[in-house]
Amino acid sequence: MRPGDPEYWINTNPESAYHLRLTPPHWLLKKSWELQVSIACSGWKASFRRYAVLPEDAEVFEVMHSGTLERLLELFSEGAASPFSVDRDGRTLLHVSCTNPP
Repeated sequence: MRPGDPEYWINTNPESAYHLRLTPPHWLLKKSWELQVSIACSGWKASFRRYAVLPEDAEVFEVMHSGTLERLLELFSEGAASPFSVDRDGRTLLHVSCTNPP
């Protein structure tokens, strides 16, 4: 299974944490949800996150390749992207920036 599959389970440590990412097909919903549950000192700890899944040709990915900080901030202000946006494979803007330097 890969991150783009509809149901994606990662068992990081069978005795302490579980991680679920649900990404429906892109044509259906352009969102991804992530649930992480772990055992903490005070009991169970859960975190739930929602990510916007952007197409590979979204302007924000081009901006990450070029390294133009001003335009990146404009896209954040306009609501066209957020620091938590991901591509269809689950890569964040930081991942894209690190793997494809200008």
